[in-house]
Amino acid sequence: MLDEDRILKAEYSLREMLKVGKFEGKSFLGIDSGSGLFSLAARRLGAKVFLLTMIQSRMPVLRN
Repeated sequence: MLDEDRILKAEYSLREMLKVGKFEGKSFLGIDSGSGLFSLAARRLGAKVFLLTMIQSRMPVLRN
């Protein structure tokens, strides 16, 4: 389950791994990325997120 604590940890992880504070002006590609946790974290940090999935049931969720 995605909750605020897990999302904040993912944001921290992305900032540390990529050595950036904010993602404005950057793009993030999530390819069939499970829960989408890191795509969500990147979006919250300001990235433009592109997702690719073959699971039709996820499509309405990903469009939001």
